[in-house]
Amino acid sequence: MRTNEQPALMTRQANEGGRVMPIDAPLAFEPYDFVAAVHRHPDHPDRAVVYLIPSHVAATEMKRLQKAWIEADSSHDRDNRIFLIRFDDAPARGGWHHHYGYGAKWAEYRIGDVELALTPQPLEETGETPEQLIERHRQEIADAMGVLPEAVEISVRIGYEDRDGRVRSAFIR
Repeated sequence: MRTNEQPALMTRQANEGGRVMPIDAPLAFEPYDFVAAVHRHPDHPDRAVVYLIPSHVAATEMKRLQKAWIEADSSHDRDNRIFLIRFDDAPARGGWHHHYGYGAKWAEYRIGDVELALTPQPLEETGETPEQLIERHRQEIADAMGVLPEAVEISVRIGYEDRDGRVRSAFIR
């Protein structure tokens, strides 16, 4: 799962050799049982909101919304394979805004809020290597979810610039 600091679940459909895949082709997270959507709490910037959605539910809905978006307006790019669901609590709206309102619609998948460590302890102070830190968190997630650590995949990308030149960080997958 990749976030752009918006309350959204967004994924891009893979293409094969530059060929655009059909909308019904599998999304990257479909082989897994669940996909997590995590974003900052709108009223508490020191907290994150966490959803754990069955992958088949998220994929089916994202594909349905993408088809509806393309059919809603002939000017929409038929080759656009960025799938999006927004978790803000705005009611679902017609037109291209049909992907809003999933905070309320998928409330049953909200597993709670978590406190964010806004001032993380530097690795030099913990004595951990980046690999050890990731492995520790992988074990914690596995324990919380009741799965083996091998079932948890964590990828990290830190310090990229957005289009406006602001440095951002992202959790990927």
